[in-house]
Amino acid sequence: MAGNGTRLPFPDDSFDVAVARSVLIYISDKRATVAEISRVLRPGGRVSIFEPINAAARRLDLPGETSWLPAGQP
Repeated sequence: MAGNGTRLPFPDDSFDVAVARSVLIYISDKRATVAEISRVLRPGGRVSIFEPINAAARRLDLPGETSWLPAGQP
């Protein structure tokens, strides 16, 4: 089954929790995907993202700080 991480088929504020495990490494537009996860989370919702630390993970263009998160996210 395939999906589009930048266009989740859910209304805004649908979930209390979102979990992504070994997914972002395969997504080209990581910023848009994280913004979409934020969109479907209810206010105060939580997200858990895990990416393995290996040679492929080091090639991700995610900075070490959280400036890449959508505005207002910690």
